[in-house]
Amino acid sequence: MTHVTLSGVRIHSLTIDAAVCAGLELLEEDSTHWCFTPNPKLLTLAARDEGLRGILNGAHLSLADGVGVVLAARLTGQGDLPRCPGADYALALAKAAGARHKRIFLLGGAPGVAEAAGERLLAQCPGLILAGALDGYSSDLSQVAEIIRAADADLVFVCLGCPVQEKWIARYGDETGAKLLLGLGGTLDVLAGRVKRAPVRWQRLGLEWLWRGLCQPRRLTEWWRLPLFLFQALHEPKEEDACGRKTDCP
Repeated sequence: MTHVTLSGVRIHSLTIDAAVCAGLELLEEDSTHWCFTPNPKLLTLAARDEGLRGILNGAHLSLADGVGVVLAARLTGQGDLPRCPGADYALALAKAAGARHKRIFLLGGAPGVAEAAGERLLAQCPGLILAGALDGYSSDLSQVAEIIRAADADLVFVCLGCPVQEKWIARYGDETGAKLLLGLGGTLDVLAGRVKRAPVRWQRLGLEWLWRGLCQPRRLTEWWRLPLFLFQALHEPKEEDACGRKTDCP
């Protein structure tokens, strides 16, 4: 798959529709797969954490979540990168998985959020089977993999916040027996209706980050990460190609 590299992390250049098709293919395979949706915060952390970079680069799917990632790809001359917001991808994939009668497990959020998200997903995704729902606080996360395996889940939305969810998936993903695990941050709050998405016009203008900041002032403390991330992206060394040069082979 075509990809760009930011903060040493590969991000696939896929639209939501293409990513859904890729996700469905992974759901039909026998082994366990990971999907992450890097945003500027996660990539800023990965820039100085080699272990986290390794985890992110081990993903079978890596999708651009956030206009900052799209902007960084453009500013570094890597072309236009389709934006694939986690909440949009999660819903689209759940609908497609429902058509195949897949079993989904929801992990994360405050008590009651995963259950509420599950109810709304079932209403929107005919055929989808809710294998289980568990918040991110009331259970020992080291034992959750066994619960998911017992639930016989095919698809797992892991919403524990970054980088906890990525490290949890890398450590326990295979033990769940699931076919595809997605690290999705606060997506369960959106799916549960606890957090409102920005108006469509704001989303199209790439201003959803501003809407979230206005609705959730605590997010304002995170805004410094975007200029830092863009600065790092513009100054990181380019990957050498197979010819040992900074440019393509002739």
